[in-house]
Amino acid sequence: MGSTGASEICIFDHTVRGVPGMKEASEPAKGYVTRVHIDGAYSSADTLARYYFESAAEPLIATKCLQILNVWRPLAEIKQDPLAVADSTSIPEEDLVYVPIIHPYALGGTYVVPRNDCHRWFFVDRQKPEQVLVFKSYDSRKDIPARRTAHCSFSKPGKMDEDVRQSIELRALCFFDKIVDND
Repeated sequence: MGSTGASEICIFDHTVRGVPGMKEASEPAKGYVTRVHIDGAYSSADTLARYYFESAAEPLIATKCLQILNVWRPLAEIKQDPLAVADSTSIPEEDLVYVPIIHPYALGGTYVVPRNDCHRWFFVDRQKPEQVLVFKSYDSRKDIPARRTAHCSFSKPGKMDEDVRQSIELRALCFFDKIVDND
């Protein structure tokens, strides 16, 4: 489907950040997450697939690769509080700290990632709306180096007087028949 190559896709979450007056489910626009994290723990992916794909989930889980992809897009040029992503190969499994999340439909979880000077980070300086970032929160393949991407927002020194960051992100469950590795 589209540019992902996925055979099945379900967009299951979206968040708008930094837009004054924008409300989601009667809540004010969410702030930026400065804690290093991975949106979903490995154990949460199948739970999400079962919830959103219902009876179609079991054959998909059994026969296809499942990924959770994040799509992150600025709504205006990012002048402060950019999104940083970590090189997955620089974060060993033992650095992941599981945090349970209770959803209305099941127990899920996320990972937080304590600081380690071995972690390597990247960000796009002054990212523009046409510079959309897509990264994996989860990949069901266990034999690849990049199964997940830690990420967070951070404050750039000296940029506090610039425009507030405005962004939108979505998360999608994606099933693939075959994946061409571009990890």
